[in-house]
Amino acid sequence: MDQFTIEKPKLSAATWLGLTLISDTDVLRSKSVMGGSVVKGPPGVVEMENLLFVPGWRCLFTKDGRRVEETVSFGSYPGIRPITAAKLAKHDPPETSVRAEQVIDEVVTFGGPTIPHYGHQLTDGMARQWWRDDNPSLITAPLSGYQLALAEMGSPRRIISPDRPTLFRRVVVPLPSILTDGVIHDVHDMEHRRVAETALVRSDFHPGPRIYVSRSRLRSARCVDGEQELEALLSRAGYQIIHPQDLPLADQIAAFNRARVIVGCSGSAMHTSLFHLGGPLNIVTLSGPRFNRRFSLVDRIKSYKATYVQCLGFTERDARGAISSMNLDMARAIEGLDIAGAL
Repeated sequence: MDQFTIEKPKLSAATWLGLTLISDTDVLRSKSVMGGSVVKGPPGVVEMENLLFVPGWRCLFTKDGRRVEETVSFGSYPGIRPITAAKLAKHDPPETSVRAEQVIDEVVTFGGPTIPHYGHQLTDGMARQWWRDDNPSLITAPLSGYQLALAEMGSPRRIISPDRPTLFRRVVVPLPSILTDGVIHDVHDMEHRRVAETALVRSDFHPGPRIYVSRSRLRSARCVDGEQELEALLSRAGYQIIHPQDLPLADQIAAFNRARVIVGCSGSAMHTSLFHLGGPLNIVTLSGPRFNRRFSLVDRIKSYKATYVQCLGFTERDARGAISSMNLDMARAIEGLDIAGAL
């Protein structure tokens, strides 16, 4: 650490609700960046009649085309600040003019949306899978890639996703176990745990006790300038560098259960922590000044130690305004990892 000169304010740590943020004094004053509420027990189930499924949308509709609020892809309840109407309408429009082309009388259970994004699938996409019954599971799009692996390793269920507008006479709707404004139910990881139990039996991957979850080989957005230098330093310190996209899902899950220290930049791969079954684990996430609260919500229902080190800066945004590039402040990262007990 002597080779790094730290010109910014000395980092310090603050803990709220069992989570630790390592940053400078200004950021530590903002307690709203972390936390959230944990609700014990399941969120409940409702039975509904004559719900319309329309391919391409993530929610269900009434027979006359009105969105059924209990089925929206980003769950919110009355009394919880709802997600912005524009963002919700992108995948869950308030109404549709489409009418059913077929009717199914068999009782089905709404399994939730199929979301291509890995992190959102593990959080919002699986938010209704805490519920188990013998009904066919209605999902909003066919499964592919890692989603097939999740379904195959999880609870046995018959999955249906019609290719045309369909009216279902009776639908069991489990309410979501994670909500938009910082609420999570402690049953949220029930299906993740079932998947993990199968994955650990199948996987022969036994990483070292300390691993770094790398983004350096990703071709997609949010590349991290300076990450390869950090990888070299951590490798010399005994870390095994893993690239999740090169590993089968079962091996990724095994890594998050068999390692004792996991470090990585904030991103979807860190949501694999949902599959952690227990035992000593220190997860240190390198983050920017802001991050998706779903990370801290997940941490609240797990038993591992969670720490966030503020050492990433956002340098570029794409045409949609989304972050496309980040830079790593090496000095702050090393100091934060040292404070977190990861070096």
